[in-house]
Amino acid sequence: MSWKRYLFVSMSVILSAGLLFGCAADEEPEEEPTEENGETGEENGEG
Repeated sequence: MSWKRYLFVSMSVILSAGLLFGCAADEEPEEEPTEENGETGEENGEG
């Protein structure tokens, strides 16, 4: 294969790996509402 094909394949692999690991970042768990941040719903008569 020519050097251009090696370059194309290498760049494709790097791009694919970057998308795979960059877009698959750890998901942050949603925090439970606490009284400290005022989002319990009790203030709105929901609980």
